[in-house]
Amino acid sequence: MNALRSPGPVSAFLLLPLALFAAPRALPQKARAEALGEVSVARPACAESIVDQNGPGCLEASSVPAPGLLFPPPHDGGFNNTASGSFSFVGGGYENMAVSSNSTVAGGANNRAFGYDSTVGGGVSNVVAGSSATISGGCANSASGPYATVSGGCNNRSNGQSTVGGGRLNQANGQQSTIGGGRNNSTQGIGATIGGGYGNVAGSSNSTIGGGAGNAAGGYD
Repeated sequence: MNALRSPGPVSAFLLLPLALFAAPRALPQKARAEALGEVSVARPACAESIVDQNGPGCLEASSVPAPGLLFPPPHDGGFNNTASGSFSFVGGGYENMAVSSNSTVAGGANNRAFGYDSTVGGGVSNVVAGSSATISGGCANSASGPYATVSGGCNNRSNGQSTVGGGRLNQANGQQSTIGGGRNNSTQGIGATIGGGYGNVAGSSNSTIGGGAGNAAGGYD
């Protein structure tokens, strides 16, 4: 019986590729995970209050409200703003405050949203004290009654479910009354309307002054 012979150099050389093909090397675990997209991105060490909820990084400290504020990320912008009411929001600007629940200040400077569900769109030094009241913009306007609205202008007052469209120094004091614009106009009666002009007074219920100067409609209720 012939003894088994070991393969010669040529045979070993020919068999080497077959051996490599038959027993491929296993990929390292990390490389395999990367190939399959299973690698999780490591989060940096962030303070709990400044973890970015929408990504793996940390938020800048300047964009994070003070501890204890209830509005969740994304956080408010701007500078020196305060959103202290539950679900309140300040979008940007400078030294704005949204104090009551569901109140909003979109921007501007030195604006205040004190009423529940109140909104200040922008402008400077506007104050909303009534619930569900709105000031769109302008300067030094006040909406103190519930559902009161001031669209713009300066130094206008809307005191009770009333509306001031713009102008200066107008006061809508009557419930559900309207002043479109002008200057130094005043509504006292319920449902009274002044379209514009200067120094007009709509004193009785459902009275109307279209414009002009120094006009009065009815007596005071």
